[in-house]
Amino acid sequence: MHYIPDSVEGARDEATERLLERFGQDGSFLLRDSETVPGAYCLCVRKAPFVHTYRLAQSTGGWCLLVSKRLTRTQWV
Repeated sequence: MHYIPDSVEGARDEATERLLERFGQDGSFLLRDSETVPGAYCLCVRKAPFVHTYRLAQSTGGWCLLVSKRLTRTQWV
């Protein structure tokens, strides 16, 4: 397991992507707290050559994909 420091703002975003780029394979993922949206999570998924980041937030109907600071219709309970 790798420790990702959160003492420097934005450092975790970069560290997460570097870990997945270096050690991950296609389909590797990491779930972390969102640094910008309280209560939301970021799902980082490796699909070479990129690491894609998706923000998940909880709504009254369950968990939703957050796009441009609004919830989409895709929900998970």
